[in-house]
Amino acid sequence: MRFFNKIFAIALSLLYLAACSPYEESRPDIGGAVPSDQITFSVDTSDPNQPIFTNTTGQGFKALWDLGNGTTAEGDVVQGLYPFSGDYEITLKILNKGGESQAVQMFSVDSDNPALLDREDYNFLTGGGDALNGKNWVFDRSAPGHMGIGPADSFGPDWWAAGAEDKAGRGCYDDIMNFSIYGFAFDLTNNGDTYAKEYMRADFEAMGGTVVKDDDDITVEINLDTNGWGWVIDDRDDGKYLSFTGGAFPSWHVGGNQEYLVQLLTADEMHLRTIGGDGNAWYLRFIREGFERPEVPTPEKPLEVHDIFDDFEGNGNVLWFVETEAFETYDNPRPVPINESAKVGMYQRTGENIYANVQMEFDYRLDLSSRNVFKVKVLLPDYNDYEVESGEDANNLLKQLSLKLQDTTHPAPWEAQYEVIQTVTDEQLGQWVELTFDFSGAAAHTEFDKIVVQFGGEGHDHAGIFFIDDIELL
Repeated sequence: MRFFNKIFAIALSLLYLAACSPYEESRPDIGGAVPSDQITFSVDTSDPNQPIFTNTTGQGFKALWDLGNGTTAEGDVVQGLYPFSGDYEITLKILNKGGESQAVQMFSVDSDNPALLDREDYNFLTGGGDALNGKNWVFDRSAPGHMGIGPADSFGPDWWAAGAEDKAGRGCYDDIMNFSIYGFAFDLTNNGDTYAKEYMRADFEAMGGTVVKDDDDITVEINLDTNGWGWVIDDRDDGKYLSFTGGAFPSWHVGGNQEYLVQLLTADEMHLRTIGGDGNAWYLRFIREGFERPEVPTPEKPLEVHDIFDDFEGNGNVLWFVETEAFETYDNPRPVPINESAKVGMYQRTGENIYANVQMEFDYRLDLSSRNVFKVKVLLPDYNDYEVESGEDANNLLKQLSLKLQDTTHPAPWEAQYEVIQTVTDEQLGQWVELTFDFSGAAAHTEFDKIVVQFGGEGHDHAGIFFIDDIELL
C-alpha cells in the first residue's frame, strides 16, 4: 500500500447523508448470512478527499463500515474524510438475521488536502500544524468537579464530583496527555503509575501492571507502551466525540469503549463524558498544561446604611438563613404588653452543631458611622436546661443572646468578628425581654456585611428552643 502507514489513525467527520432501513428483530429469517461476494458498495469521488460510500448490496440489511482511517460508521450512505494521500482498506460488514459477513475493497487517495486538518476542534486539541510536538493536557486538579459520576441517562455528575486535589497521590495528577495532529498520535506520560477503576484490574495486570493502592479505585505501577496510540474526533447526531484508538485511554481509566462526548473544548479547557465499563456516565475535566485560570475578583460591596428590621408578621427586610437548625415563624407563646405580636420567630437548636446560629447577610457593607445600635425582643424559655457545669471542660447552655458582625470575604470571619453579648437573668426566663446591642465601638469598621444571631452561647451541644421578635437597627 502506497501511503497507508503515513497515518495510524486519522480523524473523521462523519456525515450521514441518507438513513438506511434498520434491521428489525421481527424480520423473517432469510436463510443465512449474505455471501461475501454479494456484498458491494460504490464510491463517489467528486471530492476525492471526502468520498461518499454507498452500500449497493440491497435493502433491509444493517451496514457497518470500517473506513480504514481509524473510524467507523453505520448506514447505507456515509462520508469519509482523508486529508492525506494513500491506500485505505474499506470494510463493509452486512448483518442480517442469518448472520454477518463482510467484503473489503481498497480505496486510493492521490493527493493531500491539509486544509481539511485546519479545524477549530483539531487546533484546540493539538495546537494545530504549527505545534510540531503536539499539545499537552493535564487534569484540572484544583477545580471541583474535575472527576465525577452519574447515571447513564443524565449529563452531569449527579452522584459524585471530586473536590479540589481529591485524588492526590493516586497516580493521575502527574500524568501528561499529548495530542498531535501529525499522525493523529496520542501519548500518555504516566510517570510510572496509572489510576483506574477496580474493575480494570485484570486488564492492567495482563499488561504487566502491579496494583499498589486498592480502595475502590486502584493505582497501578506500570510502564505503558503507547506505540500506536491515537485519537479520532467525529461529529455525530448527539454531539462531537473524541475517541482513543490503539488501546489508548486518558489519565483515568474507567473502561468502556473509550469514546468520549466532548462537552467543552477550548484552547485551554476540555470536558469529557463517557460510559464506563460499569455502565455509568463518567466525567473528566482537563486543562492545557501550564494554564492558570485567571482570578476574577469579587466586586466589593458598596458601603451603605439602610433600615434593618423584622417583626415576623410580614413586615421586614431581612432574609434569614440557618446552617443545620430550624428557624420558623411561630405563634407568640406569651402575648404580654411588652410584646403583643401574634407571630414571632422560633429557633430550635438540636445540639448537633455546637456552633449553630441564625444569620442574615446583606448585599452591601454596613455603614455603622451614624447608626450602630440594635434592639431585639427575646424570650428564653425556662424549660431549657441551663444547668451550670463547672471546671475546665464546662459545656453550658447560657442564658444569653449574642449578635456578631462578620466579614464574609474573610477566610475565617469568626476570627475578625465584632461581638456584643447580652444576658438574661433567672427572673427573666420565660418572659419577653427587650435587649439593646450597642456597636458604636465598631463605628469605624467598614468591612462587615453579615450579622450572626446566636442563642445560648457557642461551643456546646445542648438542645434548646428560643423566641425572637422585633429586631431593628435604630
